[in-house]
Amino acid sequence: MVASIHGQYDARRALSSDQPVAVGVEFADLFDIEDIQRIQDDFSAATGVASIIVEPDGTPITRQSNFCRLCSEIIRGTEQGRANCMKSDAVIGNSDESGPRIQTCLSGGLIDGGASISVGGKHVANWLIGQVRVGDHDEARMLAYAREIGADPEEFRVALAEVPVMPAERFERIARMLFSFANQLSLIAYQNVQQAELITEQERVKSEIARLNGDLEQLAEQRGRDLETLNLTLTSVIDVVGQIVETRDPYTAGHQRRVAQLAYGIAEEMGLPDAEADEIRTAALIHDVGKISVPAEILSKPGALSAPEFEIIKDHAAAGFRIVSAAHMQGRIAELVHQHHERCDGSGYPRGLKHEELLVGSRVLMVADVVEAMASHRPYRPALGIEPALAEIEKWAGVRYESSVVEACARLFRERGFVFSEVEPIL
Repeated sequence: MVASIHGQYDARRALSSDQPVAVGVEFADLFDIEDIQRIQDDFSAATGVASIIVEPDGTPITRQSNFCRLCSEIIRGTEQGRANCMKSDAVIGNSDESGPRIQTCLSGGLIDGGASISVGGKHVANWLIGQVRVGDHDEARMLAYAREIGADPEEFRVALAEVPVMPAERFERIARMLFSFANQLSLIAYQNVQQAELITEQERVKSEIARLNGDLEQLAEQRGRDLETLNLTLTSVIDVVGQIVETRDPYTAGHQRRVAQLAYGIAEEMGLPDAEADEIRTAALIHDVGKISVPAEILSKPGALSAPEFEIIKDHAAAGFRIVSAAHMQGRIAELVHQHHERCDGSGYPRGLKHEELLVGSRVLMVADVVEAMASHRPYRPALGIEPALAEIEKWAGVRYESSVVEACARLFRERGFVFSEVEPIL
């Protein structure tokens, strides 16, 4: 309830998305009838006039206030008299923006007044007053009316004498006050409708937002499933590419996968973000993909490489960069592949980059690559083991290799107990 006079407006009953504001609006939807009844009773008690609020067709909405016995019991007590009263009430309450309607009752001949109550251009009720005598009445005509409607003429005459007498000027002032009240009720009704329409629109918007949120959640779930599928597919492709490289260089089979294990472990030990650690791991799995361009006899040569052969080997980092770039892999994977043989002092290849020019992931990857290579068998030498590999990177910490990466790698082996997991051989 907006206020006691405002009543409670049932927006769901009176409004729908495809209807004008006033369609379906009834007086009882706009106001609390019992509150209106109390206002009507107080109005009648203060002014001395009878009062009632009716539908536009004359059907009562409120109970009678201060009705005289002539109207309530005698005239309305007959079927014809009651029909005539309703007809008169409908006419007196017809909408008139200039002021109240004041006229002789079409049923009993007493003076009545009325004002309409409207909302959104729709006439929803009439507030009627009257049942007073203004001056002398033609008693003979009124008794004839009593016989016409089937009322007892003598009882009619006695009740007529009980009707209060009021100066015309006073009744007109009361009627104008009624007109002001009716206009105020019309304004309140319109505000109630506007408020209800706003609430209805807010509920519609909330419902639409909830629906869209549901759609977004479903879309996010689907995107998540799609991304998971894509990641699985990408992982499979990366694994296949890595295995293709290993088939051409059987002596280093599993090298890329072991480097990926170590590089990921170092990244975690350093506290790098998960996304960056994953990116480093992915790059490690394919960091030697450029060796596809190197002749197999050079890759598997058991002795020392000649200078021209070593130049061919050195090109595999740039070749790998070109291959991964052409695949349009996300992030910095291609650049990590390109930089994995660089060194922090600029002594690496293919571009001789120095510390500040290198990605953090590249500084991790180069250490992991060196440690795994020294700890594993190569065509030209046997495996050297973990401790010699760690001694090598510690020797060059702060020069070729970043100190924090070397320290993380050493902790991983000596304090965390890191060991390479077995990798399945290439069939």
